[in-house]
Amino acid sequence: MSATPDEYRLLRSQSALLAEVFRLVSRDGYAFWQLQETPTEKILLAVKRLDEKWAIMLDRRARSHRRNARLPVVHALLAPVSVQPPTSPRPIWPILVLSDQPLPNERMCKVKRDNPSDNADRSCQDVCVSVCVRGAYRS
Repeated sequence: MSATPDEYRLLRSQSALLAEVFRLVSRDGYAFWQLQETPTEKILLAVKRLDEKWAIMLDRRARSHRRNARLPVVHALLAPVSVQPPTSPRPIWPILVLSDQPLPNERMCKVKRDNPSDNADRSCQDVCVSVCVRGAYRS
């Protein structure tokens, strides 16, 4: 487990974000998602709060124990943001929260699968595109 939020793993590109999301959804079975945004200056606090609430900074073994105990297993992926100088409005940092089951008291959306009878909101690709688009500065 990482000791502090500033040690949380950052993805370096939008391609890395897409690859990680596709892996988590297709191979590892994360079917519920939520997109959050936070100002850049508050990102460490946001990661700390997500870890306190959903234990996002667990290592692989601890995640396995949570899954075996039928507790929600949650990943929070920080989308890469632009390195351009800040403009008005202030830059935001998108956070994609993925879970293997719906989280209590959270508005979660379900990832669409290939199954046509699956009652889902959006496809995995749509989710990734919206996260990547929000990762850029808005002008």
